[in-house]
Amino acid sequence: MGVVKVVPHKDVRNTAGSTTLYAIRMETFKMAFLEGREPQFQELAKSGDYDFGQYLTEFTLESYAQEASVKATGFNRLG
Repeated sequence: MGVVKVVPHKDVRNTAGSTTLYAIRMETFKMAFLEGREPQFQELAKSGDYDFGQYLTEFTLESYAQEASVKATGFNRLG
C-alpha cells in the first residue's frame, strides 16, 4: 500500500461537528511552466549587507488522474 501522510491544513474548512478529508496522490500531479517562463532569479537593489531578489515564473498544476484523488465529508469529530 505505501506510506500515508496525514497533514492538517488551515484552508480545509470544518463545519460544526463534521470534518472534510482530502486524499491526494501526489504522483498524479505535475507543475507545468508556461513556455519560455521557466523560473528565473532576478537580483534587486542591494541594501546594506542584504542581497534582495525575486523569482519570476508562470506555472499551473496539471492533474493526470482525477479519479485517483478523493474528497470525503461528513465524518463526526470525537471530543
